[in-house]
Amino acid sequence: MVKSRLPQLTICEFEAYGKALPKLKFDGCSQGSNADDAKHLCHEAFDSSLAQCAITNSDNTWWKAQTSQPVWFMFVKIFSRAKQRDSLTNFEVLIDENVCNRYKDSTEFDTKILPCGGYGHEIMVRSHLPKLAICEFEAYGKVLQKLKLHGCRQGSSLPGGKNMCYKAYDGKTNEDGSLLNCARTGDRKTWWMAKTQQPVRFNYVKIYNQLKQREGLTDFEVIIDDKTVCNRYKNSTGFASKILKCDAYGQKIMVRSNRPNLTICEFEAYGETVPSEKKLKLVSCEQNTDRDNSTTCDKAIDNRLEYGKELGDHCAITSRNHSNTYWWARTEHPVRFTYVKLYDRLDFKNKQTDFDVLIDGKKVCTRYKPTDRFASKILRCDGYGQELKISTAAGQLTVCEFEAYGLTVPTDEKLKFVNCSQGSNWDGTNHLCNKAYDDKLDTSEPGSVINCAHTGKENTWWKAKTERPVRFKYVVIYNRATLRYRLTNFDVIIDEKNVCNRYQSIFFFAYKTMRCDGYGQEIMVKSRLPKLTICEFEAFGETVPTEDKIQLIGCRQGSNLNSTENLCDKAYDDKLDDPDNPIQNCAITNIDNTWWKAKTEYPVRFVYVKIYNRLTHRDTLTDFEVVIDERNVCNRYKNSTQFASKTLRCDGYGHEIMVRSHMPQLTICEFEAYGQKSIRHEKLKLVNCSQGSSLDGIKHSCDKAYDDKLDDPDNPIQNCAITNNDNTWWKAKTEHPVRFMYIKIYNRLTHRDTLTDFEVVIDETNVCNRYKDSTQFASKTLRCDASGQEIMVRSHLPKQLAICEIEAFGETLPMETEKLKLTNCSQGSDKFSSTSLCDRAYDNKLGDTLDHCALTNADNSWWRAQTEKPVRFIYVKIYNRLTKERQSRRTNLEVIIDEKKVCNRYTDSEYFLSKTLRCDGYGQEIMVKSNIPYLTLCEFEAYGESLPAEDKLPLTRCKQSSSYYTHTCEKAIDDRLEDPSTHLQTCAFVDSARAGWWRAATDYQVQFMMVKIYNRLNRRSGLTNFAIYIDEKSECSRYSNGEEFSSKALPCEGVGQEIMVKSSLGYLTICELEAFGKFLPQRQ
Repeated sequence: MVKSRLPQLTICEFEAYGKALPKLKFDGCSQGSNADDAKHLCHEAFDSSLAQCAITNSDNTWWKAQTSQPVWFMFVKIFSRAKQRDSLTNFEVLIDENVCNRYKDSTEFDTKILPCGGYGHEIMVRSHLPKLAICEFEAYGKVLQKLKLHGCRQGSSLPGGKNMCYKAYDGKTNEDGSLLNCARTGDRKTWWMAKTQQPVRFNYVKIYNQLKQREGLTDFEVIIDDKTVCNRYKNSTGFASKILKCDAYGQKIMVRSNRPNLTICEFEAYGETVPSEKKLKLVSCEQNTDRDNSTTCDKAIDNRLEYGKELGDHCAITSRNHSNTYWWARTEHPVRFTYVKLYDRLDFKNKQTDFDVLIDGKKVCTRYKPTDRFASKILRCDGYGQELKISTAAGQLTVCEFEAYGLTVPTDEKLKFVNCSQGSNWDGTNHLCNKAYDDKLDTSEPGSVINCAHTGKENTWWKAKTERPVRFKYVVIYNRATLRYRLTNFDVIIDEKNVCNRYQSIFFFAYKTMRCDGYGQEIMVKSRLPKLTICEFEAFGETVPTEDKIQLIGCRQGSNLNSTENLCDKAYDDKLDDPDNPIQNCAITNIDNTWWKAKTEYPVRFVYVKIYNRLTHRDTLTDFEVVIDERNVCNRYKNSTQFASKTLRCDGYGHEIMVRSHMPQLTICEFEAYGQKSIRHEKLKLVNCSQGSSLDGIKHSCDKAYDDKLDDPDNPIQNCAITNNDNTWWKAKTEHPVRFMYIKIYNRLTHRDTLTDFEVVIDETNVCNRYKDSTQFASKTLRCDASGQEIMVRSHLPKQLAICEIEAFGETLPMETEKLKLTNCSQGSDKFSSTSLCDRAYDNKLGDTLDHCALTNADNSWWRAQTEKPVRFIYVKIYNRLTKERQSRRTNLEVIIDEKKVCNRYTDSEYFLSKTLRCDGYGQEIMVKSNIPYLTLCEFEAYGESLPAEDKLPLTRCKQSSSYYTHTCEKAIDDRLEDPSTHLQTCAFVDSARAGWWRAATDYQVQFMMVKIYNRLNRRSGLTNFAIYIDEKSECSRYSNGEEFSSKALPCEGVGQEIMVKSSLGYLTICELEAFGKFLPQRQ
């Protein structure tokens, strides 16, 4: 909302930018009561279908659902339906029993979006009316990872040493009440702390209390890096567990109690790790003075910390008693800084207690002014630029190491200018517009502007064009050496209209990096001061390839200026307005029906359009809209400023693009559309259809919807699939599993209101799109991104469903060549000990009986099988028993790769004969785990990419950071796995005080694709936090889950000769390591 405090509000254009939030997944639910024992149960509120609702009776009118782990809820969306809307007029939404929003309004709604911010595990809707009905409930927010803690300490300990600090993160929450699994301090020094492996952004923590005597956790603080108090808790009410927000950057987290005795039975921290590969390279530096020749500025970026007696030898140190002491360093190219890390010296850690960090000499991104001394400090520093500066008013500055982290911008994204202009010239021909991009900066001589573009006192603007449309991202402006105040009040504008950034400040700058995000071909700097000087101007962004120009094949316009000339096709004949024959090559309407439209051969994703105006009378293109498929207005232009050409953002899927003018005439001399083209063979073949009912037997059967015949004016609805008023759905299958991308639906010529409220569903459960609009359409292109084999259109209207043609586009997933061979199966239990064996799930036999199905009993209802070697799984297909009344057992299951990665979940009560599920991941074992008693698999097929045996790469020369007895590096590549009887004799083992590493090399350069690591059979904790590198520098994979495994296949893509495993722990065990990839051609 924009809310004005003035008597009038005018908005000519309002644009909002942001980021789509992920939809959160629920894995359990309950409600206070049931209106019906067999239906309207709690899970029907998140089954992706509006057909069924969760409904309570008049008692206990509440509904709740749980996520698999604590999340940050941000907002919720609640769907109602006509008969039940009155039950949603007085309710509240709660997170873990804390109210995040209330709704009390007699106005009924179909859908309602409510902000609901908070951390928690459970979300509830509690009604104050005698009934509650929720037809669909969606929650959006962020799922954060659980951070691994280590290196703990506590202020004091109880006698006996049983309740040490590590007990607070051993995964045990004191369920038996014995306190043996809790960390406990004595009466004094009641604090506890732990560290993460690397700098992180903490988001929230969860603290578990003891079962009895909970008063020890009633007054405490949570502190990051000894300094930032991220939360305080002071309440006499004891708790079993508590989730607290704790938003800060750092590496150390502490709980400090203000009461005697501190007991923490489990402590969990959640947040976001900061990847190490985002460390930025600093290439040059400066400081105002040097203490001596050995403490120059480059000592702070030499990757060496001080040790032992060498105090200060590797630190940048300024001399004493200087005001405005500073140190700065630059990156090679403009970047977005995120945070910095400063290391102080080991002695006298009081040199850095009052300082600022600035970006590009002006923007203070962080300040530090406590008197607390530190060995190292991580500080948030967010902003675009190229230079970081530490400035202090103290007499001396010491920086032993300085690290900057952020996002780099590729150098090849610097955009090339081809022509320019400026509003006026200062002195005729010397300081013209091209001086601003000649790669020459102003000299240091006073008053010199020889290499600068310089305007006079009037029309103080400068602009330049790129060769073709681009997406601008940011710009860098270089100022002159003197009189820099002339660049203190200006706008940066794209295509004369889009103001992408403003600078208005009393501070001068030498150069400035500014965010400037937008599509166009021209960029302008417009000053509000007399005179404008630009010594160098650089723009960075993304060029749009010419091959993305979309071909237009058919057109129409609302009216014609004359019957033979200036027709619609003139707008895409690649000819512009000719000065000798004005408007000869333009499409022109008369004063009625001022619109123009053209079609593409296939549905496409439009990204932007470029419109060329006529040479004279350009006022006909000052108020118009660009529309996709008659409905989606992708852009509006309303500006009295006339243009020669205009590039406009136009993002959307469709088959037709239109320009609709609000002026008495429309002239388009050339129209170009750019985007992502579809390919002819991506139209998917539909077979084997059905529909819920038929209007009149076989005349309007389901196959009429894909017979390539549209509704005929002479015989309406002859070629359409039409249901009656009951069971208004239609569906069809593809021959093989596919990835659907979008669909196009053609409506009938008359009575088009039957397609105004419907959803498109993949494999009966995945709603890929919804359409609800009273606007009727002739054809509609809808995004539908999901993998499966069946597509359905399900109407929500109590009238016929008519589909005259439906086309589906996507990617066919190869079947037979990529069907993976399964072996070595097992299952948790057997229903019938001799007849329901696990291998019946892949014997290629289906039937009416259970003779060829794998069945478990009510306990341990899981099944799994292995491939012969590591593969990339892509999707699986599960066949149910043929008897429909017995299919209800498989309604809540998970598909899991290598015992850990849940690649898909199916939690729908709908029956199915077969189901295709997306399951993308590397591994060697696939599991189906049922979350309800019993599991029946009549056939299970897995598809993916197998890695041929010859792609296993021979590893020869190896090293490791240290050796433990006979467990040398060669043990990891001897093709022998650990034998329980010999215990670890065939494993490489590193025992080191620091991070351990192991490496091996191939004889030649190869393309690595994947590695598989085998762990030891017992005590596997040495492989819980490690990274894999190619040639020591390129990290190709990271495992930091903390969970143990017997074997793990990890993607590792890159070219090199050496593979390295580096553990974040002090020890490392590898019983076998296999690398897969391809040999590269060798030079002769």
